[in-house]
Amino acid sequence: MPVIGAMNTFSSGVTTVAADIADNFYNTDASPTSYEVINGKLDNNNREAGWDISNEMVAPLTMAKGAMTGSTGNLDYTTQTFPDNNTDAGAYQPLPGCGVHFFLPYAPSAAIITWQVVFAGNLIHGDSKQLELKMYIDNVNQNRQFRVLPEGRAGTARYLHRDRMWSGHVLKTNLTAGWHTAHVACFLNQNTARIRIRNMKYVYFK
Repeated sequence: MPVIGAMNTFSSGVTTVAADIADNFYNTDASPTSYEVINGKLDNNNREAGWDISNEMVAPLTMAKGAMTGSTGNLDYTTQTFPDNNTDAGAYQPLPGCGVHFFLPYAPSAAIITWQVVFAGNLIHGDSKQLELKMYIDNVNQNRQFRVLPEGRAGTARYLHRDRMWSGHVLKTNLTAGWHTAHVACFLNQNTARIRIRNMKYVYFK
């Protein structure tokens, strides 16, 4: 319970110890025996009955925080950038502008990561070629976060070079305090592909 406990006391005529004075103001021990409790460690046990905390009393960005990155410059890829198979090492390459490296000051109750990728290619129906996208958090592919560019077919709405969009999101409730990464990566074994608009956003809650 974050209440201020017994602190160091001093007697007249006795030389004081600087460390004892300092501990009264800031003591990192588990027991709350310093005024440090007032600076960020007060909780509901310190609230007077009948006194409610309103949103005006909470400093901005105290309960949630986030940021985003993005780009609109065209990224043109050819098969020479990638290995032959999507099972080869380094087959999926991170997309510039669709990744974040972020710091969590605490383990959040929830974190939401969202992204958008607009991409197109000349994947012809039936030629067994692939343009694939995967989403990673801390370099781990996330479950069900996978997209394949549809094949084109003459005479239908699925034309070659038609832009497609992937708008995705992931909810995480197990991220720890510290640094983390999130990004979308692609693999290509068709002729060419163009990645256009892409961005990634994250927000976390205390």
